[in-house]
Amino acid sequence: RILLSDKRFALELIQAGIPAATVHKHVPSSVSEDIDIVIATISSSSVENATSYYIKLKPDVASDSRVQLAAVRRIPGAYKEILLDEPARSNKDIVKAALMHCNRRQEELEAVMELADPGLASDRDIVMARLQTLSYIRSNNYAVESLDSSLRADADFMLSALPWIQDSNLEAFLLSADLAVQEDPAFAKAVVSRDGLLLQHLSKELRRDTEVVSLATRNKKEAAKFSLVRKSFACPLMQFGQILK
Repeated sequence: RILLSDKRFALELIQAGIPAATVHKHVPSSVSEDIDIVIATISSSSVENATSYYIKLKPDVASDSRVQLAAVRRIPGAYKEILLDEPARSNKDIVKAALMHCNRRQEELEAVMELADPGLASDRDIVMARLQTLSYIRSNNYAVESLDSSLRADADFMLSALPWIQDSNLEAFLLSADLAVQEDPAFAKAVVSRDGLLLQHLSKELRRDTEVVSLATRNKKEAAKFSLVRKSFACPLMQFGQILK
């Protein structure tokens, strides 16, 4: 009984795979209601048991942001109730978790954003979570042009988001980027590596860049017609691209 009154021991039992319900039967309420124990219970239980357990928690425990985060991660649809809570809808970690665990359904994705604090809509981590979720949705109707202007001007963000943009939206994503981002060599190289024909949208300076042109033509040889590299340099590049293709 002394050991089971020790929070750390109870936590180790749950983490070791002992059913949380069994552990709770043998610990005092002071341990059973400890936030770390509650989180471990939710995280280690089946969806059904986690759901049943969460709805029975005392309001002050259930409203703890750490518990809410665990519930959103483990229980499908839990965000619908949790994000009605004012602190939760402004909590970036909870909103991000809701986006990443919304069953990859377009309607749920939009429901999360409608419930979340509007101020988070342009947060780079939230946008990234949204893009990652959208990458799994075949009917991707997300307008990349609607990205907040501060994000479209952030070269690091745009480069990080690029892998999650579907091929059908790649051109729109490039054109939505701030001009300074479009001029960024790393961003340009990443774009033409995905679709060489997008070389046509880059600046004259980048179309004269032998490395950018090489990457574009390696992806699609037709991109050569948009190159401004002098022919004496272009030919070896095209040949190199064809060898590697």
